[in-house]
Amino acid sequence: MAQIIKLISFAVVAFILLPVPTQRGVPYGGAGAPTGACDPQSLYVDLVTNFLWGCKGGVWMQITPQAKRGIAGCTTGILAGNQCATPITVTWPVAFTDTNYTAVCWPSGAPTNEPGDLFMVNKSTSAVTVNYYTIIALGSSWATIDCVAVHD
Repeated sequence: MAQIIKLISFAVVAFILLPVPTQRGVPYGGAGAPTGACDPQSLYVDLVTNFLWGCKGGVWMQITPQAKRGIAGCTTGILAGNQCATPITVTWPVAFTDTNYTAVCWPSGAPTNEPGDLFMVNKSTSAVTVNYYTIIALGSSWATIDCVAVHD
């Protein structure tokens, strides 16, 4: 979480203090990922999503964290160790350019019975899928799931 806070702080400072970037034909603003060549000093703000893009290794990368809150939990089976039959899919507001991002999810709200910790089942450019087990022999659930992700 500290890394995300540092990244957000960097993004805010960079947005406020740096001059409006234009690198090799890539203008400030627009919609979606920048196109064209970039260098490490390039920054780009998508005026539609307000996402900040930076250059890493000559490739544009989304550096603005994304978050989803209040995704409904699922109910596990009734035997200890059962997981939800249908895992929880958390879809990002805007798809990442690739799967080289770090996602963290946690339960939110009061649990029903005794659900276990979340674990990641799948990760794609547009979503992560999570699930959890019941600790006791009762169907268990978390009320909601919250997630945040940032491109590596």
